[in-house]
Order: sequence, then structure tokens, then C-alpha cells
Amino acid sequence: MKTASIARLVAICAALSSCQGPPPRDGSAPGYAEAAFAAYPGTTIRYYDVDGTDPKAIRDSLKALGQPGRDGKTYAASTYWRAQWHWSANADGSCDLAHMTYEFHITVTLPRLHDRARIEPALRQSWARYMAALIDHELGHARHGYDHRDDIADAVRSSRCENANAAGEAVIQELSRYDVEYDAETHHGATQGAVFP
Repeated sequence: MKTASIARLVAICAALSSCQGPPPRDGSAPGYAEAAFAAYPGTTIRYYDVDGTDPKAIRDSLKALGQPGRDGKTYAASTYWRAQWHWSANADGSCDLAHMTYEFHITVTLPRLHDRARIEPALRQSWARYMAALIDHELGHARHGYDHRDDIADAVRSSRCENANAAGEAVIQELSRYDVEYDAETHHGATQGAVFP
């Protein structure tokens, strides 16, 4: 009886892919990154093409074409955010911080495998998993900046005219420290699976 039950379960698992767990995420699929960052309005995603048909050539291309980090090293991807504000002067020459204009933008730069058609399927799958993990890592940068974007505006608005810019810059410096610590903690995404192949 037990053998028959096990055989039936194996047959069911073979027929249904659900027994194998969810399919791997394809971070290289068209629109994947755009969908991932859609929760953060004002985000621009840029790509640079990576060449190579074997792991070493692809890694070499990533190293040669990657993004400069804050530490001067080159990384496969980057996420930078920037806050901009401007206020008008009142008739008496004082500033009008209550009615300042404020914008917050995020720019994400990601690699894109140039010639996927010439790459073996197993390597394409490795790239797809790598890209999903890399995007997850960059989302951590974007999420923190976006979630705290109003902290910058609030600091400027609640300041005096003479120190409003300095107040905004101080919050930016504080938020930027998170990005440095996040990269150190995750080894720039390696602990999150962003390692190729």
C-alpha cells in the first residue's frame, strides 16, 4: 500500500510542476526590471550591453563596462537618487520655503546580455537568476531612498532661509550612509544571490 501511494505521489508530482516549487525568476526578461521598480515613481532605468558567450567573457565585460561605485570600484549595477528643491523669494526678499518646489528622482543602471541567442540555455538561466538577485539588491537602495524622500523636503521646509540648503544636504548625507552600510552588509548583493554565474 505504501509503495503504491508513493508511486502515485511521484506520478502526480511529475505531472504537476508545483511539486518542484515556483519556477526561477527571470530577471533578464523584458519588462522585469520596469515592473519591479514601478512602485517608485520617478525612477529611470538605464541599460548597458554586456558581451560574451561564456562565464569568463561575460564577467570580463561586466568588469570593463560596469558602474563606478562610491568607493571607486566597478560594479555590475548602480542605483542613485537625487533630491532637488527650489523656492521663490517673497516681495521683502525673504524665502518662501512653505511653497518650494521639490523633486525626487531615482536612476538605476543595469547590465543587459547583448547576444542571448548564442548563449547556452544553462548559462542563460544562470544570468536570469543573477539578474533577478541583482535587481532585488538595487531595489533595496531605491526603496530606502524613496521611503525617506519626504524627510529631505521636511528638513528644508522647517528650516530658516539661511540654513535650508544645509538642512536638506544633512538629511541626504544621513540617507546616503544607509546605502554604504547596505552594500557593506550584502557585499554589494552577493549575499542576496547576485553572483554570476
